[in-house]
Amino acid sequence: MTVVADTRFLLVHTFPSSDRERDDIRELMNISLRERLVIPSVVLAEFFKTAGRRIGKQGVEARLSAIKDSGAEIFPLDEERALLAGRLLLKNEKRSIGDSLIAATAIDLRASHVISDDPHFLDFGIKIRWF
Repeated sequence: MTVVADTRFLLVHTFPSSDRERDDIRELMNISLRERLVIPSVVLAEFFKTAGRRIGKQGVEARLSAIKDSGAEIFPLDEERALLAGRLLLKNEKRSIGDSLIAATAIDLRASHVISDDPHFLDFGIKIRWF
């Protein structure tokens, strides 16, 4: 079973707002890694932009390296996923390009869900899971 990470998942994993959230997100990470955690390359860019403001370039690179070392796979944007994302956007014009690329990756890999609390993925027909 494959699961796809949304940027929000990596951000909450890096910056939990409470001890409870930290414990919950770590458990979700462990479950996701056992299921086959895939991180679309667009998530890397979004995470870098947001997290980099708080922990800097080296902090982001170290964090991403640790996530990859734990078993997460990075999936690049390719032509087929980009075109699928474009088709999704035609049906859901108000959604972001980033979300459409994440959704396209989930569809392409036949993922069971996207790890996110963002209901916008439901507009793309993608299930979400959060703690």
